Amino acid sequence: MGKRGISRLLTALLLSGVTAYLAAADHALLLFAKAGDEAMFRKFDTYRRQLEAGLPRLGFGKEAIRVFTEASPYDRQAVLAELDKIAAAQGPSDRLWVFLFGHAQSGRLTQWLKLPKGVLNITELARRLDRISGEQLVFVFTPYSYELQEALKKPERTVIASASAEGESNPPKLPDFLLKKLSAPGEGWLDPVRQAALENSAAARQAGLYQAESPRITAGNKADAYPFAALTDAELPARRARPAGERLAADRPSASLPGVPYFSREREVELIFDPNGTVTETERNVIELNTPDAARQFTVLYLPRAGSTEFEVLTARSLDKHGKVNDGEIAKATGSVRFAGLEPGSRIEYAYRRRYRAGNGLGAFSRLLTLALNYPQQKLKLTLSVPKALRLNFKYGNLPAVPQFKEETGPYNRAYVLEFANLPGCVPVPWLPADRLFHPYLRMSALKEWQEFTDWYAKLIEGSDTAGSDVEQLAARLAQGANSDAEKLEKLYDYVNALRYDTTPIGIRGLRPRLPGQVIESGYGDCKDKATLLVALAGKLGIEGYTALLNRAGAADPNFPSWQFNHMLAYFPELEGFPEGLWLDATDTETPFPTLPPGDVNRPALVLTPAGGAFRTVKPGRPEANQLTQNFIFERGRDGQFTFNAQGIFKYRERHAFKLKPAEQLGYLLQSELAELIPGAGLKTFRLGGADTSGTLEPAGTPPAVLLPGFLWKPFALPARSLPVALNDGQPFTFRRIVSIQGYGKLEQAADWKESAGPLTVEVTRSAGENGRYETDTVIRFSAGEVAPADYPAVRRLLLKALRSDQAITAQFR
Repeated sequence: MGKRGISRLLTALLLSGVTAYLAAADHALLLFAKAGDEAMFRKFDTYRRQLEAGLPRLGFGKEAIRVFTEASPYDRQAVLAELDKIAAAQGPSDRLWVFLFGHAQSGRLTQWLKLPKGVLNITELARRLDRISGEQLVFVFTPYSYELQEALKKPERTVIASASAEGESNPPKLPDFLLKKLSAPGEGWLDPVRQAALENSAAARQAGLYQAESPRITAGNKADAYPFAALTDAELPARRARPAGERLAADRPSASLPGVPYFSREREVELIFDPNGTVTETERNVIELNTPDAARQFTVLYLPRAGSTEFEVLTARSLDKHGKVNDGEIAKATGSVRFAGLEPGSRIEYAYRRRYRAGNGLGAFSRLLTLALNYPQQKLKLTLSVPKALRLNFKYGNLPAVPQFKEETGPYNRAYVLEFANLPGCVPVPWLPADRLFHPYLRMSALKEWQEFTDWYAKLIEGSDTAGSDVEQLAARLAQGANSDAEKLEKLYDYVNALRYDTTPIGIRGLRPRLPGQVIESGYGDCKDKATLLVALAGKLGIEGYTALLNRAGAADPNFPSWQFNHMLAYFPELEGFPEGLWLDATDTETPFPTLPPGDVNRPALVLTPAGGAFRTVKPGRPEANQLTQNFIFERGRDGQFTFNAQGIFKYRERHAFKLKPAEQLGYLLQSELAELIPGAGLKTFRLGGADTSGTLEPAGTPPAVLLPGFLWKPFALPARSLPVALNDGQPFTFRRIVSIQGYGKLEQAADWKESAGPLTVEVTRSAGENGRYETDTVIRFSAGEVAPADYPAVRRLLLKALRSDQAITAQFR
C-alpha cells in the first residue's frame, strides 16, 4: 500500500472514531412552556437551576443539556429542530431525558403545551421522540399530566407523570420534592418517586389540602401508580448516581475568611411582589463555619416560617472539610433544619421559599431592606421582581462599595438585580441613635414624590375625622374652667390619654382611623384613633390641629418618598406658650401633658393638612421637664433616707415600670435600682406618692459611696467610640444628686467647680452646716440627648470626674 493509501486508511479510521465518539452522547431536554405568572416563572427558574446542577452529576455533559424557557421566547419549530439534532447525534446506547413543565391543555382528541409563541401538540412531540434511538425517560410535570402521559407512552419509553387520574389541572407540586433527589444515593427511580410522593402528601396535609397528586409511571407494557407495587427498578432506566466519594469542584471548601466564627460565602435573595400584596421570598445561603462554637450554633437552624401562608425548604445539606455531602434533617412543622457532624471547616447550604402578605397594597412596593446580617457576606445577590407596569426607585447607604445593578424585563414582571460584595457583619452596638441607620440598607419605592403618597392616604382616610354633636358636647364639657387654648388642650389631652389602648390592625383597620364618636363610645383606641379624636375635639373648640405620621423608634427618610410609618400623633401649630407648636402623643396613657413618650422626639413626621403634607421634626413641648432628682440623707446611728423625684420622660419610665406591680415586686425593683447606686444597700421601707418615690435604708457605720446611675456612665464605659451615643431617647435632660452627711466627724471642705464638654455641663456645689452636716449638690445637664464621637472622650472624662467627686466626700470618713 502506498503513502496515499495509508493516508486514506488513517483518515477513515480517524473519522470513524470521531463519529463513534459523537454518537456516544446522552442528552437532556428541559422544556418550560408558559408559566402563567411571575411566581411560577421564578419557580421554573429554580427547577432549571436544580436540573442544570444535578444532571451533570448523573453523567450528562453540560453542553448536552438543552433548555427552552420563556426568558428567551421560542416556538414549536425550535423544539422540533432541537429534537432532530438530538436524533442525529444519539446512538442506541445513549440516554435521552425529557422534562416537561408549564401550561398544558387537554381536549377530547388531543393535548398540547402552550409555548411562549404558539403551541406544541403532544402527538407531534411523541412522533419526533419516536425518531430518536436509545433509552428515553420523560418527566411530565404539567397540568393534565395523566393525559399527556397517555399520549407519550410507548413500550420502549418510560414516562413519569405527576398525576394518576384524569382532569388534574393544577400545577403539580411533585417536582418540588423529586428534582432534589436526582443525584441522591442509589440507582433506581422507585424510591425517590415514592419518597417525593410521601413528602408532597405531607406538605398538602400541612397546608390544609384534601389530597396531593399521586404520581404514575408507565414502563414497557405496564402502568402503575404510587406506591408502585407492580413495578421494579429493573424495569426502569437506571438513575446512574455519581460514584461514592465523587464531588463537584464547586463543592470543595476554599480558603476561609479569617477572624470571624462564620461567614456567608454566597447568598441569594429573591422577592416577587404581586399586585395583591402577596410576596414570594426565596433565599439560598452558603455559610462556612470556622470555629467549634459556630459548628455548635448551626447544628439546628431555624428558618423564617412564622407569618408565612406557604413555606418550603428547598435545600438543606452540609459539606464537611473532606468533601463529603450530608443531607440535613428537615422538620417541616417548625421550619427547622438539623445538620449532623458539623465541625470547623464545614459548610452548610440551605434554601427556602415562602409566601406571605405584605400588608397594604402601597406598602408592598415600598420597603426598607436591611442588607447586613450578624455575620459577614462575601457575595449577596438581591432580585426584586415587581409587575411590569411598576418602576422602582432605590436608595442605599452605609455600603463598602457601590453595588452592581441591572434591570431585566421578563414575560410577566420587571426584575431589579443588585449584587453586593464584602458586606461586613452587623455587630449590635448599644446606645445608637434610633432615628437613623448605621448599617448597610436598601430602600425601594414605586413613589416618585410625596404628593402621590399623601393623595393616596387622604383618599384612604377620607371621612374618618367626621365629628358629630357628641364630640362637640364632650369638648365643651371637658374644657370647662380652662382659660387659654393651652389649658383647654391639656384637659382634652388628659381625657384622650386616659382611654385604653387597643388595636386590631387587620385589613383597612391597620391604616384607617375609626370615627371620633366610635372611639368615645367604645372607650378605647389605637394611636391613629386617639390622634384623630384629639384633633377633632380641639377643632370643636377652634384650636387648629392636624394628625401626623411618624416612624416611632425608627428611622424615616424625608428625601425618599415611600411608606415608612408605624405611628400617628397630633400637631398643633399655633398655641400660646409654645412658639414652635406643640406635639402630643396620647397613645400610651402614661405620658403627661405636654411631654412626649420615647421614640417620638427628633423624628421627622409627615403632617397631614388639607393642602397635602409636609415634614416637620418632632420636638418636646417642654424639654426642661425631663429631670431626675435624687436626694440622700445619711446620719450616724439612723436609717438612711432617700427621695427620688422624676419629671418628664423619667416619670414616663417610672410609671411604665411600676404600673400594676404588687408591693413585693415594687420593693424588688427599688432594691435593684438602689443596689446600682449604693452596692450592698438594704431597703427597709418605701413609699410611692405623686412624683416622688421615698424610703429608708439600713444604717451604715460609715457613709456609703453613691454612684452615678447606670444610664449616665454605662454608655461611656469604653475609652473611645467611633459612633454617636444616644441618651434619654435623644432628649435633653437634667440629673441632680444631693447627698447630705451628718454626725460622722469633721470634713475638709473641697472647692466648688463647674465644667462643660460638648453637650454636657457638670456643676458641683458643696456646703457645710451645723452639727457636722455636709452637703454635696451635683447637677449633670445634657443640652442635647446625643454625644458626637468627637465629643465622646471629653464627655467621658468629665463624667468620671463627677463620679469621683461624688465619692470623695464619703471616702474621707473611711
